Amino acid sequence: MKRTLLMAAAVAALAACSDDDGPEGPQIVTETVTFEEATLNASGILTGANLAETVSGDAGTYKEYDGVFYTSGASSFLCYYSDQWDTAYSAGFTVSNNTNMETPGSANQFSVYAKSGANDSKKFAVGYYDAWNASQGKAGAVPTVTFAKKVNPLSVWVNNNTYAYRWWVLGESGYGTTGIPAKVDALLTMKGYADGALKREVTFKLVDAKKGLVVDKWTNVDLTPLGWVDKIEFCYVCENDQAPSYFCIDDLSVATELNY
Repeated sequence: MKRTLLMAAAVAALAACSDDDGPEGPQIVTETVTFEEATLNASGILTGANLAETVSGDAGTYKEYDGVFYTSGASSFLCYYSDQWDTAYSAGFTVSNNTNMETPGSANQFSVYAKSGANDSKKFAVGYYDAWNASQGKAGAVPTVTFAKKVNPLSVWVNNNTYAYRWWVLGESGYGTTGIPAKVDALLTMKGYADGALKREVTFKLVDAKKGLVVDKWTNVDLTPLGWVDKIEFCYVCENDQAPSYFCIDDLSVATELNY
């Protein structure tokens, strides 16, 4: 009984001090990646081109990069870049300011289907899930964010890019109109990892077959179910293997620590 009374007194004393010493309970420290600090090239994009090194392959020598190409705070973004076959190619993440909503096809792959980034920002990230290069061991071919320490992701804004949107809605491939495809679910599955192990997933429908909906605006997605992780993979899943596996993200918010 005496011990119980002492504990109660201690709790009351802490409560009494809280008004003077600051707010009660743990305080969450957060940071948000906005991409506004990225330096873009003349085409309004940032890829791994400046980090690429010469490698040798079946087609001779070419430039290639696979790894982190953009860092903001605790967050590092991966990409895969190659200029093999004399064509600049980028998979994984690309930072962009392109907002061309009219031009169809892959030539417009770095545009978001919106007039700006999320919350009127100027820059955002375009994700392209390249299953083939991922199967060849290119880590950056899967749009991935790694963290300098474990964080609890809070939210991210997601939208379709123009190429994908116009393909689903108008049947445009960039080589003319091929016919509007039947609506099937196109899922962006965000997989949270900690110490190499998959922990939890959050899924967002870029295309909702039941509703006949193709996302055409920035949408906030709750990531708190992922818990404390050190990596997120953004995986595109669709039963129509012709669907452009592109999407856009902006304003990735994470909790970096709890201060007691």
